Amino acid sequence: MGKKPIIVKLADIEPKTKIKDKFLYNNGCPCGWEYCWGIYNEQRHAHYHLMWSYGVPLPESLNCIPYIEPALRRPDFGYMLWRVRPEDPNIGHKFAYKMARLMQRENGYDLPGWHDNKKHFGKWILKQPIFYALVTRDRAVGFTVVEETDHYATWDGTPDGRSEFQKGRKKLKICLVWVASLWRRMGVATTLVNEVAREHKIPIEDIVWGIPLTEAGKALAFSLTSRGWIYIG
Repeated sequence: MGKKPIIVKLADIEPKTKIKDKFLYNNGCPCGWEYCWGIYNEQRHAHYHLMWSYGVPLPESLNCIPYIEPALRRPDFGYMLWRVRPEDPNIGHKFAYKMARLMQRENGYDLPGWHDNKKHFGKWILKQPIFYALVTRDRAVGFTVVEETDHYATWDGTPDGRSEFQKGRKKLKICLVWVASLWRRMGVATTLVNEVAREHKIPIEDIVWGIPLTEAGKALAFSLTSRGWIYIG
């Protein structure tokens, strides 16, 4: 008989209440962690899975004024919006990269969507991206990466409902959105996009959505428009 799979038990904590204990087999884990025997790998998986489930803790040094200030504080709603730009110190990039890796591993993407060092953001990058994270209870529970684009089309959500791509005035583009597992279906992605649109002082319906869109991304995009179509790019 072969060995039994190692089980990692995750204790109940907020944000969701009245949920049962989670038992996690590290073979075929939904967080994307690949199966591998060994106590060191099991401990790394448990630590990684907690971040994937509940969000990434904010480094204490991010609260220091010489580093990065939040783009927005909303104490009335209990969250902050943190912003990382290409020219910001590396500590911000390492924090953003850690979150981007969670999304990459879960979805099996080739690239994480953000770099861990500002030296990667050189002049050769024509569209300088910006990273935004929604932080609550000292944890970043979701993030988005945005950039400007002048090449986009309209789409009504149907297979044949896309217009031709054209060049127009620059618009804000949502490249990707990711939310920690236990914070999904709680309005985190909607709040992120709304606050980013407010930060850039643009109507939310003018946002361009990066393609290809997942089913969840498509649902999010169309939930934020009342005109029946969206910009894609």
